[in-house]
Amino acid sequence: MKKTLRFSKFGKLSLVAAVAFSSLFVSCSDDDDDTVDMTKVNLLTKSPWYQQGSVTKAGGESTTDDLTDCELDDEYNFKDNYTYEFTNGKIVCDDDDLNSESTGTWKFTSNNTKIEGKSKSGEKSQFEIVSLTETELKLKIETSFLGQKFEIITTYAHSIKGEVKPSDSEVAKKLTSGTWYIIKEEETIDGDTQNILKSHMFDDEYILSADGNYSLTDGKIKDENDKTRADNGVWSLSDNDTKLTMTSKTTGETVLEIISLTETECKLRTTITLESGKQAIFNMTLNKTPLQVV
Repeated sequence: MKKTLRFSKFGKLSLVAAVAFSSLFVSCSDDDDDTVDMTKVNLLTKSPWYQQGSVTKAGGESTTDDLTDCELDDEYNFKDNYTYEFTNGKIVCDDDDLNSESTGTWKFTSNNTKIEGKSKSGEKSQFEIVSLTETELKLKIETSFLGQKFEIITTYAHSIKGEVKPSDSEVAKKLTSGTWYIIKEEETIDGDTQNILKSHMFDDEYILSADGNYSLTDGKIKDENDKTRADNGVWSLSDNDTKLTMTSKTTGETVLEIISLTETECKLRTTITLESGKQAIFNMTLNKTPLQVV
């Protein structure tokens, strides 16, 4: 099996085991582009990326580099404030070198054709953007070892390779069949249940897409403090489609139990532990028709 190495702890690039880690460092340009392509920024920061595979080219030959399960669930998150986070997934690698995590900053260079990452320790890494779309990112790096030139192209997507896509299940088809509106939300603490749904939430739109992304969009009814609830991220199903996990780009992961689901109504429940140590139970009902402000 080929050994997968990190490039300045910013991404994983595969080479034969004989290639030393130090040989992968590449000098990066410090020049900044005057104009940032915001379309590319939005595509790159839409939601976390996961490795799908990589190809190494050397001496006129191409080799497909196999990735282990512990690498496939690692998350690469580019944020719109120009910071990045590389975090390990739930599957732990046997090789400690593959379990390190990294944070830092990123920027576009060379007229938005390259991504430069700078870790907190000051190490820089530069990747050429081969392609960047709504669903796929391809990055290329060129380096050399003992006079041999290597070109490595790594492909990323917004879902973990091999996972069952949400759209493959009947539950997912119902969830992605249209726009949802919250019509009921209650909080229960120590047996005391209170309605916490506010009128400005009535026409907020929840959309779960078949590609595993979701969005929450503010409606026309505004919060009295003009605060936004807009959010987006990724979603998935687990436990035989009885649990819905929503991973927000801003607030992290929330696991919701699906109590009931029809074509027009969805009832969800989640439990969180408060700072006081008490359990708070939240019950929510979503419908395809929004409530009307009286």
